[in-house]
Amino acid sequence: MKWGHYAWIVLGVSLIFTTVIWLDFLEQEKKLQETEFEFITNGMTKQILEKLKTHEQVLMGFHGLFATSEIVEPHEFYNFYNLQNINQRFPDNQGIGYIENVSNEDKKNEINKKLQESGSREIHPEGQRSQYFPVVFLMPEDERNKEAIGFDVYSEQTRSSAVDYSIETGKLHLLEK
Repeated sequence: MKWGHYAWIVLGVSLIFTTVIWLDFLEQEKKLQETEFEFITNGMTKQILEKLKTHEQVLMGFHGLFATSEIVEPHEFYNFYNLQNINQRFPDNQGIGYIENVSNEDKKNEINKKLQESGSREIHPEGQRSQYFPVVFLMPEDERNKEAIGFDVYSEQTRSSAVDYSIETGKLHLLEK
């Protein structure tokens, strides 16, 4: 054999060796990226769950307010919200509200009167339904939340399913929105 053949053999073996090492490197890099992705997503999941538990605790506080009072007046709801310092402690919280079950025309008229007295509009959207679940209280009092006062959450399928679930189970239910 001449030296030229050896050169081709050495080149071929070198290329095969380089390819094997390169493929192994790619596999290790893929595993490293998967591990890093899992680490990041697990951390994010943990943060989200902790935040949800915190929000649940806030809601449990409001549950206590309603459980200890036969009728919660608007000023009591607003004072409790402000006393809890929720705006500063939970700045990412868009709002904490209370909805009420309105199942007949007399009750609907009574709620509409309360809403109008507080400067809000009537239960909306308009329409005949067997029952209504309007937002009666909502804090903080910003423009977006003021628009939501009187909104019948039962008028939307996703929210009405959440209301039904909560009524049936007595548990909180997170919406997909």
